[in-house]
Amino acid sequence: FALNKVFGGLPELQWWLVLHPENQQVLYTPIRNTANHTLLLLFFSTAITMPHVFHMGFKENSNTRTIKMATWGIPLYLLIISLPIYPILWAGFELGSDFAPEYFTIGVPLSANNPSLALFAYLGGLSAATGAMIVITTSLASMCLNHLILPLFQSHAPKKQGIYERLVVLRRFLIMGIALLGYAFYYLLDDRQGLTNLAIISFIETMQFLPGILAVLYWPTANRKGFLAGLAVGTLIWFQGLLVPMMTYERILNIPFLQHSVPLGMEHWSDIAVAALAANVIVFFLVSWLSKTSPEEKKAAELCSIDALNRPMRLELDISSADEMKQRLASSLGEDIANNEVNQALASLELQTEENRPYALRRLRDKVEANLSDLLGSAMAHEIMARLIPYKEPDSPSTEDIHYAENRLNEYQHHLTGLAREIDNMRRYHRQILEDLPLAICSLGYDEEILMWNRTMVSITGIDSENIVGSRLQSLPEPWKSLISDFFHGQKQHLHKSHIKLNGRSHWINLHKSQLGSAFSGMGDGQVILLEDLTETQRLEQELIHSERLASIGRLAAGVAHEIGNPVTGIACLAQNLEYDSDRNETLETAQQILGQTERISRIVSSLVSFSHSGTPDQEMQETDLYNCIVEAISLLHLQKDKKHIKYINEVERGMMIFGNDQRLTQVFINLLSNARDASDEQGHVWIKANRQENSFIIQVIDEGSGIPKEYQDQLFEPFFTTKNAGEGTGLGLSMVYSILEEHKASIKVTSPWFENGRGTAFTLQLPAASEKTDKATG
Repeated sequence: FALNKVFGGLPELQWWLVLHPENQQVLYTPIRNTANHTLLLLFFSTAITMPHVFHMGFKENSNTRTIKMATWGIPLYLLIISLPIYPILWAGFELGSDFAPEYFTIGVPLSANNPSLALFAYLGGLSAATGAMIVITTSLASMCLNHLILPLFQSHAPKKQGIYERLVVLRRFLIMGIALLGYAFYYLLDDRQGLTNLAIISFIETMQFLPGILAVLYWPTANRKGFLAGLAVGTLIWFQGLLVPMMTYERILNIPFLQHSVPLGMEHWSDIAVAALAANVIVFFLVSWLSKTSPEEKKAAELCSIDALNRPMRLELDISSADEMKQRLASSLGEDIANNEVNQALASLELQTEENRPYALRRLRDKVEANLSDLLGSAMAHEIMARLIPYKEPDSPSTEDIHYAENRLNEYQHHLTGLAREIDNMRRYHRQILEDLPLAICSLGYDEEILMWNRTMVSITGIDSENIVGSRLQSLPEPWKSLISDFFHGQKQHLHKSHIKLNGRSHWINLHKSQLGSAFSGMGDGQVILLEDLTETQRLEQELIHSERLASIGRLAAGVAHEIGNPVTGIACLAQNLEYDSDRNETLETAQQILGQTERISRIVSSLVSFSHSGTPDQEMQETDLYNCIVEAISLLHLQKDKKHIKYINEVERGMMIFGNDQRLTQVFINLLSNARDASDEQGHVWIKANRQENSFIIQVIDEGSGIPKEYQDQLFEPFFTTKNAGEGTGLGLSMVYSILEEHKASIKVTSPWFENGRGTAFTLQLPAASEKTDKATG
C-alpha cells in the first residue's frame, strides 16, 4: 500500500528520495551515533538470551537438523520481514502522520483515509503481540517451574496419581501469575514510555545472561557463584540506572563517598549498558577465579564445553532390564507415565524392550532423564533418577564409557579440524586394523563388560558385534561364556589348544591375553583377549597321524598276508597228498573241501596284498571286467565282521569291459561301498547299478542313509574333509576316488537326497568303455 498507493511505484519512490534527502539521512543517524556498537551487541545477545527465543530455538527443537536449518532460516526470515519497514516509514513522513514511527503501520492507512486497512494492520499487530505474549509467558512459566519451584520439594506422587496433572496445574498458575505481573508493570508505567525504550531496557537486562552463556561454552573453570555474583551486580546497575529512572523520572545519582554524580535514564542507556556488562564480567571472573568449582559444575562444564567431548563414566546400574526401569519409575511418576516415558526413550534410541546390555541401559537411563528434564526440569529429573535408578558405587575408580565416546566421535568427526582431525584419522586407522585383523580380538573392562568384538571374532563365534558389545561376559552363549570367562579370571597368559564343542563338532582354540593398566587412555583396568582357531590345523594333524597309522597297518597286513601264504601252501600240498594216497570217499571229500578253503584263503591273501600295493604309480592298464571289480570289493568288505551287516545288491552284468587297472578300480568301489555301508542303517541295502550310454558306462552306488547336507556336497572330494567324528574317518577316501577316476579319464558326481522321502545318496560314475579306450591306445 505504501509503495503503490502513496508513492505510485518504485520509480516514484526513488525520485521522492532524491527530492527529500533528509529522509535518507535519518537512517544513518544511529550508525553515526557512538552507541551503535552497543546496539549491535545488544541485538546479538538478545537473539540468544531472551527467554522465549531460547525456548523456541533450543528447548522445542531437539532435532539437530532443525537447529542447523534455523541458523540460516531465521536470519533470512528476519531480513525479509524487515524490508517493508523502509517504504512504510517514508510513507508516514510523506503523509505527515501524527503517530510515532513505531505505529506507522496503523498511521499510514489512517492518514490515507483507508480505515479498513488500518483495522487489518491493527488486527495483525494484535495477533503478533498476543502470540509473543503467549510464547513469553509459557516459556517463563516452564523455566520458573523447572528451576525455581520443583527443586524446592520432592516428588512423591502415589502410583495411581500422574505427575502430569500436577505439573499442568502448577504451570497454569504460573502463566496466570506472570501475565498479571506483566499487566501490573504496564499499569505502573501509565503509558509513559514508548515501545523502543521498553525494548532497549529489557534487552539490556537479558544481556546480563550473556557472560554466563559464553562461559558455559568456552570457560569450563567458571562456577555458579561467579555467575550469580556477576548477574547480581549487572542487574543492580541496570535497575538503578534505567528501571528506577523510568518509573520515578530521577536523572541523577549522587554518590556521597566519592563526591560524584552519575547521570541516569534512557539518554545514557549506552553507557549504563556497557557499565553493567563490564561490572558483570569482572565480578564473574574474579569470584569464579577465587572460589572452588564443585565436581558437579566440572561435569556440567564438560557436558557443555565445545572444546571437549562428553566422556561419561562407565558405571553399573542396579537394574537389569527396561521393564525393571518402568517399575522403579512408576512409584513417583505413575505406571502409565513411566511406561510412556521409557517406551519413548526406547523408540528414540532404537532399542528393544528386552534390552539388557549395561551400555544400552545407561543410554536408556540418560535418555529418560533428558526427557524428564523437559517436563520436570533438570534438577528434579536428576533427583528422581538418582533416587529410583541410581548407579552402583564402583569397587574401583570409574572409567570412561568407551562406547559413548566412540559414538560421539563418529557424530563429531566432520567438525574436527587440524591436529584433532589428524589424531582422529589415526585412531580410525588403528581401529580398522584391529577390526580387519585375521585374529579374533575382544576387549573387556574390569567389570567384564565387552568393549570390542572384531570381525574375526564374529566369524568364529557367530555372534554379531552389535548384539554383544556393551554387554557382560555372562550374556555370551556357551561354550564361549565358560571359555572366555575362565580365561579372563585365570592366571595364565596363554592357553593352548583348548577343546570346545560347537554344533556337535570339535574345535580347538588358542587364547592369549594382555592386561591393560588404568593409565591407558583413562579407560581403566581391563584385558585384551586374542583367540586363534586351530581347528583345521588340528584336524589336519590328526588326519595325517591317522593316515600314517593306516599306512603302517596296510604294510603290516601285507606282511602278515605274505607270511600266511606259506602255511596255506603247505596245507594245500598235504591235502593234495591226502587226495592221492586215499581211496575212501569221505577222505577224498574232506581233501577237496580243504583244497577249496585254501584256495579261498589264497584269493583273500592275494587281494590283500594287491590292495596294499594299489597306490603304486604306473600300474598296468588293461581291459577289465567291471563285474569282477565290484564282486572283489564286496568280498573284501564282507571280511570286516565288526561293521554293519549290509546287503549289497549287485545289478552289474558280466562283460561290461572297461580299460583300466583292476586293483585301482577295486579300490574305488571299496571306498564308495564302505561309505554307503557307514551311512546306512543296520540290515540296510546298497545297490550297484550300471548301464551303457554311447561309449561309456554309467555306474551308480545308492544307499538308504540320511543323505548329505547341501553345504557339504561341494567339499566331499577335498582331502581330509569328513563328516565323521575324529578317528572314524581320514577324509582321504573320496579324494583318492577322485584322483583314480581322473587317471582313468572318468567322472563322478553326488546326488542327495536320492529318494522322495528325503533320504539316500547316489554316487554316479561315468567310465569309458574298453572298446573306445582300446582304439585310442592302438591308434
